[in-house]
Amino acid sequence: MTLELLGIAGAIASIIGAWWAWKSARNASRAASEADMALTEIRTRSTLGEVSELIALERQAVAAMAKYGPGSTPEAVAGADMNRDAHDVRSYLATLKRHRLIFGDRHPNDADRLCTKGFELLEHIAAAKKFEQKRNAASSLYVELSGFSYMLKSQYDVHRLGFGRKESALSIGT
Repeated sequence: MTLELLGIAGAIASIIGAWWAWKSARNASRAASEADMALTEIRTRSTLGEVSELIALERQAVAAMAKYGPGSTPEAVAGADMNRDAHDVRSYLATLKRHRLIFGDRHPNDADRLCTKGFELLEHIAAAKKFEQKRNAASSLYVELSGFSYMLKSQYDVHRLGFGRKESALSIGT
């Protein structure tokens, strides 16, 4: 009889142990899921902060080049400091290059193409001897920067609102 009681007690202990293990596994799974969701939220907020920084710099860069944009007049650029304006664009492009992975991990992506074209146009501005040549390069740069605004807004929408494309298919400067 003692062996039977020990057998029954062992079976009951085994069932309780299995239930306890199942409950612990379920709790661990929930905790892992919550940790994964928290990590995703941190990454999303970090990327959103980076995109917000890029949007602010992009607005400065576009505003700096707007006076040289298509349809600009000599009066609009009178007294303009093209070196300071170019500095705003360089700052934006350098930051965009640093955060290029926001726009996909393929190489080159749209951010890479904009940076390459933008730095190339800044070199044209610096090398130009005549103001008209500088203004033409600056106008082209304005068009490139303005065209990329959509990509920034798209990334903002993806990370802030949770919709849109995570990787762009636009070709900047091609």
